[in-house]
Amino acid sequence: MTDSKPTRRLQGQVHRVQRQSLLGQLIPCPQEMFTKSFLKVTLCKMKQITEICVRLRQRIIVDFCVKIGKTPSETLENLRTVFGVESLSKTRTFYWHQVFRQGRTTVVDLPRKPRNRTGRSQANVDAVKQAVEADRRLSVKALSARTGVPATSVFRILKIDLELMRKAAKFVPKLLNPAQQEDRFWICSNLLQNIFHKKDFMRRVITMDETWAYQYDPELKMQSTQSLGKKDSRPYKAIRARATGKVLLVSFFDYQGLVHFEFFHRTINTEIFIQILERLRISVLQKRGLHYLKTFMLHMDNAPPHTALDTRKFLIQCGTKVIEHPAYSPDLAPSDFWLYPRLKKPLRGLRFVNLRALKETVRTQLGMISSHEFEDCLLRQWPLRWARCVHNNGFYFEGLKPQ
Repeated sequence: MTDSKPTRRLQGQVHRVQRQSLLGQLIPCPQEMFTKSFLKVTLCKMKQITEICVRLRQRIIVDFCVKIGKTPSETLENLRTVFGVESLSKTRTFYWHQVFRQGRTTVVDLPRKPRNRTGRSQANVDAVKQAVEADRRLSVKALSARTGVPATSVFRILKIDLELMRKAAKFVPKLLNPAQQEDRFWICSNLLQNIFHKKDFMRRVITMDETWAYQYDPELKMQSTQSLGKKDSRPYKAIRARATGKVLLVSFFDYQGLVHFEFFHRTINTEIFIQILERLRISVLQKRGLHYLKTFMLHMDNAPPHTALDTRKFLIQCGTKVIEHPAYSPDLAPSDFWLYPRLKKPLRGLRFVNLRALKETVRTQLGMISSHEFEDCLLRQWPLRWARCVHNNGFYFEGLKPQ
């Protein structure tokens, strides 16, 4: 009877360890209950717990055999008789027999010391940092060859220690000099001040621009993507160029929608542009009324026909104020960042029989744009882009949210 007390005490210790450190891991969060992933993880943990319980039971038996004076060989034979193929190996049986004989009392594994970080040591971190600062285009493989640090350690150093990531260069219309950046900054600042001081400022703006529409314009790479399986190979398509047939679209719109648009088969000069402005005034009078005709402001980029002396004289005679636009700034022109990408996306990949069919399709697509979209572009997106430009000190930016 005295021999059974240590055994019961050790068994109680095992049960407490199981309840606290092993079985406690099986209690899920409410959101994770009854999901396939939870059941899979649960079964895996139950299998691990079963294996651990078998090992712990054998260690208890080894401890018991030590206490009753059994030799290591006799203990191994008893384990093989009871547990069969699941019994401890000869090496592990002899090891536990020795440690219990030396006075060990617990059958649970003792905590181990953490492994020393050799790959991400401070010397390796400094070496990788120095190599990256010397040439930021080096790949992980090149950094590993230059510093002698394993590639896996280089990757972890870049991601965890140095908190670096690969970023490709962004194409911009022009590398702006300090004067051009300052020009963008002050123009956007003045426009934002006009919004705050004049409540109806944005509702009196008509913006315009020109763009080419082609009989065939290849679709974007993103448009040709498909949903395929992991083992399915990607589709192929031939490289195609734009068709030579094209028309020039000149469009004017405000926050309510399109005001006027025309098609041309060649580029326009100052004389033609003045004639377009005359027809624009007629459209504004018919669609918006006389009061709007007297008070609207025109926004356009710095193309030669727009900034020519005759064009400016005509606008002064008509009493039309022109909103200043910074040079090399398609990211601040509503036609460039919203209308024309919105218009051309459905046209990509379509092949038109002639230019008449192309014009009809363009008219249809323009008519499908709702007034709510025009209002969102001019009254929300455009001022946000001015504010983003000011926040970026006049340099080009990505997105509308400040970084």
